[in-house]
Amino acid sequence: MEDIKQKIKEVIGKFSADKKTFLIVLAGIAGVLILVISELFSSGETEENGKNSEDIQISEYSIENHYEYAEMLENKLTDIISSIEGAGETKVMLTLESSSEAVYAQNDKTDMESGDENKEKLSSENDYVLIKTDSSKEEALLLKIIQPEVKGVAVVCEGGDSVYVQQKIMETVSAVFDISTSKIKVTKLSSEN
Repeated sequence: MEDIKQKIKEVIGKFSADKKTFLIVLAGIAGVLILVISELFSSGETEENGKNSEDIQISEYSIENHYEYAEMLENKLTDIISSIEGAGETKVMLTLESSSEAVYAQNDKTDMESGDENKEKLSSENDYVLIKTDSSKEEALLLKIIQPEVKGVAVVCEGGDSVYVQQKIMETVSAVFDISTSKIKVTKLSSEN
């Protein structure tokens, strides 16, 4: 132990004799310490801000259930169609392309790195934008909810055997959902219902 202390004192004595060498070594040690400290803080920051989609507390905002959304559209469409002259009692079923999709704000980072033999690599990183809620939790910032598009509509109504009523219903449904009339079927309601 004494030998180590003695050697350290000799090294310090040599550096203190030559002030330029001492300042260069001191600056080098300070630079290494700054790099180590900044790496520790930046990795902690990356863990906070650069979370994967599985790690993020998704917003409390609930996306409407696929079936609830379809049912809500069916109810509104039933009300509209049953108010068309000659339609009468109406039942509606519609199908949707997919389920609802939540879109969250992201920070996009793109870096160009030079590789071997003048080859460049493009790296991209997407981090979710996080906000603090009232309960001090971090949640992803919800930008919008994309509701699914209507794929097809079936309408069964009392006046479904009338070409005039069929045409009015098909035009209405086509206008409401911006779908072609080939995706809409209108037929007469059975008298047994």
